[in-house]
Amino acid sequence: MFLVRKGNPKGIHDWPDLIREGVQVITPNPKTSGGARWNYLAAWGWALRQPGGTPETARAYLKALFSHVPVLDTGARVPPIALSSAGWVTCL
Repeated sequence: MFLVRKGNPKGIHDWPDLIREGVQVITPNPKTSGGARWNYLAAWGWALRQPGGTPETARAYLKALFSHVPVLDTGARVPPIALSSAGWVTCL
């Protein structure tokens, strides 16, 4: 499930939408946040299940996804509220 801005102005519905130009994603650092590990694993699993999905294509997708993450905070509590209310991110 993705939490998007009111009205979903970027039309985000599925994982490929998160790596489109102009989309920013907020997620904590998967190295320091248990919840972020679930985000990481969900993205990995989705990428592997795509036609032709391999560990290499999953790594490439995650690299592209995390290039759309402006800040990797240590935990999941404060960043979503602070960054989304400041208008910096498109998807939480």
